[in-house]
Amino acid sequence: PPPEGDAEAPLQGLIFDSHFDQYRGVISSIRVVNGVMRSKDKLRFMQAGASHDPDEIGVRTPDNLPVDQLGPGETGYLIAGIKDVGEAKSGETVTTERRGATEPLDGYKEPK
Repeated sequence: PPPEGDAEAPLQGLIFDSHFDQYRGVISSIRVVNGVMRSKDKLRFMQAGASHDPDEIGVRTPDNLPVDQLGPGETGYLIAGIKDVGEAKSGETVTTERRGATEPLDGYKEPK
């Protein structure tokens, strides 16, 4: 079936994995549930309460391939100059600073 999600809705992206690269900082794997993540949008990490400008978003093909945007149902990676993996935990909801989502994604649980 085609991916579900509304491209016109406020951005809701779910981080499902993150690791630290000594040259690029935290690299997060993300799935866009609603809205569109654009490389020029300031992003807000809802649970961490932090805002970051993305340095790069992209898809894995299997190498990292930068793109301008990710839409509903797409998975990719996010690099935003974050130095602490704790700011980009699995389960974190990412939205845009302007016209962003007001609620994190349903089912968010603090990872154990």
